Amino acid sequence: MANLKKQSFRTRDEEEVAGYAELLDVIYKHYAVIPLNENYIKQLHKIMLRNVSKDISHCGEYKKISNAVAAFDSSGREIGIVFKTATPFDTPRLMENLVRWTTYAFEQKLLHPLLIIGVFIVHFFAIHPFQDGNGRLSRALLLLKSGYSYVPYSSIESIIEASKSAYYAALKNTQKNIWDGEVDYEPWLLFFLMTLQKQKMHLLEKVDFRKTRRKYICYLTKRANGL
Repeated sequence: MANLKKQSFRTRDEEEVAGYAELLDVIYKHYAVIPLNENYIKQLHKIMLRNVSKDISHCGEYKKISNAVAAFDSSGREIGIVFKTATPFDTPRLMENLVRWTTYAFEQKLLHPLLIIGVFIVHFFAIHPFQDGNGRLSRALLLLKSGYSYVPYSSIESIIEASKSAYYAALKNTQKNIWDGEVDYEPWLLFFLMTLQKQKMHLLEKVDFRKTRRKYICYLTKRANGL
């Protein structure tokens, strides 16, 4: 990602990776002072997609057409609709309500921070406020703001990518009644918390590997120096 330059983009994947890298860089450096409000959410979305030529016209703006969430197989072929999202007409109102509730829940400590974040994410997905990039945008900021500072060092995206079937099933089971006021949050929250646990374990494995490698290098250096 560090070596990608705008003039070197050959595919949409490269454009998306570069934009996502810029987004993460902004969040990691400034998450402590980025407030949770609609304006900043739109600004972060604009940063994420501003290199993607296909999305230039709508980056940083709420959707203008419906965008149901579809599941795809490993070849990129659509295999079905997971759930229908909010209409473009309802999106601004629902986003205002979601941001207001999330801010209030953090301030009043209504729930554990991870549960608040999990609820925010599943409702954000259900609204799907932007035409594209909703999943990538929804995850890192609130975790960092809640004190989970290890997030930049272990990829949650790779864990979700490796568990796509369980990911879609958890979303679908929680979101099927999300507009009726009788939401079963358990399927999504269990998946979300287990994903965070896997993320943390992956990071611990990285740390242990680096420690072991460092000790081995020190041992070889001492042997080479005759110590």
